[in-house]
Amino acid sequence: MESEDKVGVRELFANVTEDIRFAKRQQWTVGYFVILAHAGLAGFYTLLAAQGDQGDIPKIVIFCVSAFITVAGVWYLAACQAWMRKSRMTLRRIHRSHSSEGFVEARGVRELSVSFWKHGFVLIMLVVLTHVGAGLLMWYVFQDLAFAVKFLFLFLALSLVILLWLSRKT
Repeated sequence: MESEDKVGVRELFANVTEDIRFAKRQQWTVGYFVILAHAGLAGFYTLLAAQGDQGDIPKIVIFCVSAFITVAGVWYLAACQAWMRKSRMTLRRIHRSHSSEGFVEARGVRELSVSFWKHGFVLIMLVVLTHVGAGLLMWYVFQDLAFAVKFLFLFLALSLVILLWLSRKT
């Protein structure tokens, strides 16, 4: 029969790994919804354009909504990444304090990396995809490739600032 301490550590280990899975699912979900929101804005603009010239107000509104969705999405993606980093740090502490008992290695865990960027491939991919979606939307709405590229790089730079800021906080 296992000691209560071992059972408690196993439960903690299972809870922390589930936190990481949940945060990763949240990242994918938010990434999908940001891209879907940009597609919805493109569809909305198409409906407006079919009704005739509406002037610049709908374009400005779509620009502002797209910018908000993009920045909020990137902030949430980065917050999930920071949450996973904290969870990995907890796993690392569990591993270091209980690795001699053998059950941590039995679960396939080796020395754990907690780098914000090492585990950030999905984060970077989702950030780039959300920005490309926003850039394509701006190109479609404004019919100006130069403006769309400026929008894309401006928001990529802003997202990099957000990512760097959140990576320093964790």
